Amino acid sequence: MRIFTALLLIFLHITLQAMPNVADTLSFPATWVGNWRGNLHIYNATGKTQTIPMQLCIAQQDSIYTWNIIYGEDAKDNRLYHLLTLDATKGYYLLDEQNSIRMEHYFIGDKLYSWFTVQGTQLLSTTALVGDSLIYEIVFGNNVAVSKTGNQQVNGEDIPTVETFPIKGVQKATLHRQD
Repeated sequence: MRIFTALLLIFLHITLQAMPNVADTLSFPATWVGNWRGNLHIYNATGKTQTIPMQLCIAQQDSIYTWNIIYGEDAKDNRLYHLLTLDATKGYYLLDEQNSIRMEHYFIGDKLYSWFTVQGTQLLSTTALVGDSLIYEIVFGNNVAVSKTGNQQVNGEDIPTVETFPIKGVQKATLHRQD
């Protein structure tokens, strides 16, 4: 029981630390508006596998923000999304991909998070404004656990089940404001 209590206390501490600061939450996404450029680096366990030019153009249009991601020099891979505010005080947003896909996003601790699954791949996407740069990162891997441990009694304590999942790769870009 002590291990479970310790895990619960750690979880509560992390949760309370991650609660959005209302002032920061209300300034997002307005403070991120602009045209951002950099290179997207793609990594797997063996190292960097690819580098692609990337742009992120964020603009306000009435009550929504356009979130336009462009990959490559020729800008043929152009993804125009809409970022909608669901509840700014709680850090709740929705990214509408304009193709029937709509994903909840969460602005917590000065970082925008989205956690989703596509065709058996689990992805954690984060974007953060750090100084004069936007740091964009996606961690991805299979959504089938590679191990399951715990789920037993040790010294009279019930140990919870813990599953771990494989990480196949990371995509990371440091984008700099162009205007």
